[in-house]
Amino acid sequence: MNAKIFFILAFFSFLFLEAQEVAIQKCPKCSYLEKNKDAQYCMHCGVKLLASQAMEVFLCPKCNKALNKPDHYCPGCGERRVPFCSHCGVKGTLVYQEIPEENYTPSVPDSKLKPIDVKKQLEQAGKKSEEFAYPNDILLEKQTMDEGFYHTTRNRQIQKFIYKSQATVEQMEDHYRNLYPGISIIRFVDDILKTPGLILKPATKEKEIVEITLYTFINYPKEDWNAIHKKIQAKLQEEMKPVAQLEKEMANLEKMIREGKTTVSKSQDLQEDLKKRMKLATNSKSYWQLYAKEKVCLLGHNIVLIHFVSSK
Repeated sequence: MNAKIFFILAFFSFLFLEAQEVAIQKCPKCSYLEKNKDAQYCMHCGVKLLASQAMEVFLCPKCNKALNKPDHYCPGCGERRVPFCSHCGVKGTLVYQEIPEENYTPSVPDSKLKPIDVKKQLEQAGKKSEEFAYPNDILLEKQTMDEGFYHTTRNRQIQKFIYKSQATVEQMEDHYRNLYPGISIIRFVDDILKTPGLILKPATKEKEIVEITLYTFINYPKEDWNAIHKKIQAKLQEEMKPVAQLEKEMANLEKMIREGKTTVSKSQDLQEDLKKRMKLATNSKSYWQLYAKEKVCLLGHNIVLIHFVSSK
């Protein structure tokens, strides 16, 4: 009996080394996690912060594996101690994983997962792209991003693909209706392009979301397309305002490092946070929708945007 109790205590002691619950505050607008308990408003957008709970986790930025957490600072010199990943040798970074809502069933903890095979991950992304793409469409761009641990309570992979397509609205609707019986199909006229479009949502596996959007090109006069393009560019600039602010913050931080007001090691957490938030800003659905519409203007072709989300 004593041995059993000892084993249980040892097990929970091990877990404590990897993660520790902390009280944080979260911005409901930009999702920034504020570690200063006395802060009341978001330093980036001025919105009142909400109280939240999170797990303090050391994470490998390369393979996303949770690392054992030693003392955060050296008792001798005060320098931050950061463990190195045993799988890929990359220095770990301290992140905050929000505690999920009560009824959410979490996926397998990253600490129990095998290291990510980047080559295999890219191959799988290509297969998903080919599975949902219209035949003979030309892939122009793709983005794959692991969203979990620094934005949501769920560890998700988000993939976006942009294709140049010759298919009409009718051809695409017929193709996907035959391929995926029961598919949700919505026809629309885009409010900016003023051309017909199509939104398709195939029924997929559990924990997967697929949305295929077709934006079409019509032979308007060149002057009309120039005016439409300017309108899209203005909306893209508005969408990218948070990134511009983050770039200013990064530039100020780099200036402070050059002037000796702080060090690279002491500002590591803030640098990583800024980089991740910049990446998240260009990963939004609205950004990619505007980006796809801009491709319609620039290339004079129909453009297909595929948005694929899968939970790990």
